[in-house]
Amino acid sequence: MHIPKAGTKDKTRPIGIPTLEDKVLQRAVLMVLEPVYEQDFLGCSNGFRPGPQCPPSG
Repeated sequence: MHIPKAGTKDKTRPIGIPTLEDKVLQRAVLMVLEPVYEQDFLGCSNGFRPGPQCPPSG
């Protein structure tokens, strides 16, 4: 499926809709890489990490 490119009238680009296989592969890569990189984060680094929450301010 192609959609019009922004700023042009006659050019199109393919639209990327993830398939089930894409989602399975993404989850598998996450499951492999997350434990590897989780070791490098400091205990106080919470951004974009599952589970840990920022401590309440104040």
